[in-house]
Amino acid sequence: MYQEITGIWKEVLKSLAEDPNGPQIDLRRDLMVHLGQRISVLSDYQLPITTRSERLLFAVETSDIHAVATAMEKLMKNDRGARRREIGEHVVWEVVGEEENPELPKIEVPKVSIGPMHPLRDPAEEKQQQEEETTQRLLPHAAVTVAYGHLLIASHLDFLQKILKPVEQRETLARSLEYLRVDETVEQRFGFEQKCARMFSQTDEEYRPTYELIRQNKMPESETMLARLLNGLFGQGKKGVVRRQKIEGEKLPDYDVVRRYLGPAGMAVTSERDGWFIKGCLLTKE
Repeated sequence: MYQEITGIWKEVLKSLAEDPNGPQIDLRRDLMVHLGQRISVLSDYQLPITTRSERLLFAVETSDIHAVATAMEKLMKNDRGARRREIGEHVVWEVVGEEENPELPKIEVPKVSIGPMHPLRDPAEEKQQQEEETTQRLLPHAAVTVAYGHLLIASHLDFLQKILKPVEQRETLARSLEYLRVDETVEQRFGFEQKCARMFSQTDEEYRPTYELIRQNKMPESETMLARLLNGLFGQGKKGVVRRQKIEGEKLPDYDVVRRYLGPAGMAVTSERDGWFIKGCLLTKE
C-alpha cells in the first residue's frame, strides 16, 4: 500500500497527471508499479581521459516492459529538451536541452519586463536559481530506453549504445575469469545467506579516470560523481569558483606503475536489524 504523499512532491505528481500541457501520466500507476526491486549500476570511461570521460548506467528491472516503454513515451515526447532516436529495435530518448535540439522550431520571443517574478525574489535571482539547478542536474546528457527487461538510464548516449550492442557469450561478465574469482571468494568465504547488494570491480580500470584527472590537476573541474562529492564537501560553494586541488598531481607516477597492484575486487552486503554488514576483498592479479 502506498503512503500518503504531501508537500511539493504531491504537487509534482498532480501536475504530471493533470496539467493539459504536461505528459498527463500517473507516475505511480503507469510507471512505478511496474519497476522491480533490483537496480544494477555499471561504470565505464571514454579515452582520452578528460573531465567528461566518466560513463554511468542505471538498470532497473521491470515486470512489464511495454507499460514502462509507454510511460517513458508519455514523459519524454513533449519534453522540448529530449530527442527521440531509434537504435536497432529500441526507442531511445536523449536529453540534449532545448537549445541543442534541431527538431524544435526556433521562435524568437520578445522580452517584456513585468516586474519581479516573486514577491521576495527579483528576476536576476530567479535566473541565477535556474542556472544553479541546471548545473546540479545529476545526468545532464542522459539517454533512456527500455530493453532486456530493464529501464536503462545512461549518463551518455554512446555508453547506452555500447550496452545495447549484442556481444558473444564468451565476452560477457559471467564468463570473465576475474569475475569468477571474486564471485567464488564472496560466495564461499563470506557466507551471507541473503544479500541486499553485490559489487564487482576491475579496480585497475575503475580507478584510472580519477587517477589521471588528479595527475592533470583537473579533478575539481571534472563531472564525475566523486568530483561532485568532493566539490560539495571542500568547495567554497560560490558559483563560478573552482575548488583548488589539494594534491599536487604532477608528482604522481605514471598510471601503468600503479595499476599492476590493483586486482579485481568485490563485496557483499547484508541488511541487519541495526543497519548493514559489509564484507569485501581485493585480490591480487594472476
